[in-house]
Amino acid sequence: MRACILTLLLVVLPALSTRAQGGGDSTPAKPRGVEDLSPAAQLDLRVNHAIARGVAYLKTRANEAFAFPGWEDQHPEGTAVLAAYTLVQSGVTARDPVLMGALDRVRAARFSSTYSASVALLLYEALGDPKTWGAAAERERDYLLSVQDSGVWSYPGIHTCASNTQFALLGLGAASRMGLALPEPALLSVAKGLWRWQDPTGGFCYTERDPPTAGITAATLAGLVVLDELSKDHRRLAVELRSRQEERKRAEAWLAEHYSVTGNAWDSFGAWTTAWHFAHLWALERYGGLSKQSKIAGRDWYKDGAAWLVDVQNADGSWSSGNNLLIDTCFALLFLRRSTFSGVREEVLEEVAELAAEQAEPKGPPVPQPGALRLVDTWVAGPWQGKRERSLLVDLPFSRGVLAPRERAKLAQRDWKRVSLEPGGPTNLERFTGGEGDYQLWCVVAHLGYEAEKGAEPLPLSLWLEINDGWEVWLDGKKVSAGRRVQVPSDPSVHVALELEPGWHQIAVLVEDVRYGADFGLLLCSPDGSPPPPSVRLVADAPRGKR
Repeated sequence: MRACILTLLLVVLPALSTRAQGGGDSTPAKPRGVEDLSPAAQLDLRVNHAIARGVAYLKTRANEAFAFPGWEDQHPEGTAVLAAYTLVQSGVTARDPVLMGALDRVRAARFSSTYSASVALLLYEALGDPKTWGAAAERERDYLLSVQDSGVWSYPGIHTCASNTQFALLGLGAASRMGLALPEPALLSVAKGLWRWQDPTGGFCYTERDPPTAGITAATLAGLVVLDELSKDHRRLAVELRSRQEERKRAEAWLAEHYSVTGNAWDSFGAWTTAWHFAHLWALERYGGLSKQSKIAGRDWYKDGAAWLVDVQNADGSWSSGNNLLIDTCFALLFLRRSTFSGVREEVLEEVAELAAEQAEPKGPPVPQPGALRLVDTWVAGPWQGKRERSLLVDLPFSRGVLAPRERAKLAQRDWKRVSLEPGGPTNLERFTGGEGDYQLWCVVAHLGYEAEKGAEPLPLSLWLEINDGWEVWLDGKKVSAGRRVQVPSDPSVHVALELEPGWHQIAVLVEDVRYGADFGLLLCSPDGSPPPPSVRLVADAPRGKR
């Protein structure tokens, strides 16, 4: 039976994808496996597997009452309506019991937040049953119009923001496509108001106090395309949008310059974050799809994003960049479902999920196992205080190279301190050094020894960092790793492969705190995750005469 299902998938699913995308490679007449397919068809098959596994995971998150818990304090039934919308868009039929249960909850709900009411309108449109859902759609439209605040939208009773506003525009666009009227003053007001969040560099920010991000910029550009469509029936709105063409071009240029499917660009100077990255991908999909652009920055954004998503899917079928497992999974599925998973019958999904699970392989290098060597004895200098407008990792306050930490010495007017870090986990450098706040930088220096006979082969090692934000790693004054991510959990997730020559070497790590956290930890292990051999030592200072 399983062999039959595999043959069915190899023949049917990529063919459906090719028709939906308007071209592409055809499958072989007698496929024998994934290796027999063209690269495009291989990606199609992997995407179909990923969607099937994601749908199966999403169904497991519904409790006995078909509720999808999460964010109930701010957005009652918001996750239920998002999950229902995702299931519908992923090809789940109306006969499915989980979807039926979720729709019952949606039918009984009275949404009281911009997010949930907006997604409800997207769901009603996707269901294609105005007789059943028409009255609810009118109710959600009226709610969104009633809570518009100075032209834009907010959390219930909290601040206005570009995120709530982009969802409101999505919901109102769906309402319009369902035949519901929208007053021109409300549309004109948002067309004027959303520009308050455009940064001088061209990108859009979540609020006026935040840096621009790729997710919010793509979402706002998608919202402008919605307004373009609505302007066909509203002359004054069309005139207002035409007057903003230069600002829009700057936003498009900013997004192209900061295009990435592996991280959500967080400012204009190279930082990126995993926070709301799956929402960022769905925003890219909406912008690319609504504007009918197959490429951003000269790249096929769907192919890039789909290839990344199928690589990082969790073993249980979910996706996550933090504690938003259900929501991230919905966003990932909504991206993938753009056109690849068309018309596949619900009864195939379980077999596909089983097949895909068997083919799943661990991704990435093995993480450190118990007994990995942790840096405790070390030198620390800092913090240096930076500004939001510029990263200290971009404008470093001292020269890169081999450093000379010692008692009563300074580095760029900061004292070197010999310290002992936490032995059981990452150390909060803010509390540890008394430097509180954001946009700060520390320098941590230690010495790594590999005691072996002269002429011995280099020893392969894995270095792992526990950090929240940006970093650089130098080995003997040469940069071997760097990144400017932001707001990431401090589990061991930054990996550096080393080939260590016999002798002693200086390790320097620059730790950037951009927002909220300044955790730091450094672990060493063998490439398979096991503890390094006893010949490897990690201390603040190399033995005298061996530095």
